[in-house]
Amino acid sequence: MKHVKFLCCLTVLAISWSACTKKQEANEVNFERDRIELENGVATIKLQLSAPATAHYPVKLNMTTTGVEMGKEFTIDPISIHVNGTVFITFPEGSQSQEFKIIRLGTAAIAEQSGVELRLNQVPEGLIQGEHNQTKVTFNHN
Repeated sequence: MKHVKFLCCLTVLAISWSACTKKQEANEVNFERDRIELENGVATIKLQLSAPATAHYPVKLNMTTTGVEMGKEFTIDPISIHVNGTVFITFPEGSQSQEFKIIRLGTAAIAEQSGVELRLNQVPEGLIQGEHNQTKVTFNHN
């Protein structure tokens, strides 16, 4: 009889707990724009979440360059977020967007097809890649 009462209590607790717990929808991460042109030598790249971050979310971006070289024709601000072709962005809890800048260095002519492509590479549990999971930054052509 004690076992039956115990099992009934456990069942009631489990039902109560599951009724109070609502399933969270995955939070989508997207680039604000699919294409960005440098203006006055600067491009601001903005990533957005579909809802405020419920935890600290680190996100990795792959960076591919065409006709430009990091440290020679451009840099990233803050520089500490770039390591060997990977850009690291963190969404602190409660935030819904993060941004960084690509800054052109010098004034030497750059080929017409030059640019930087950024693509979402890795998102943590709780986030999913949205439809706008890549962007291309194009340079003004002098």
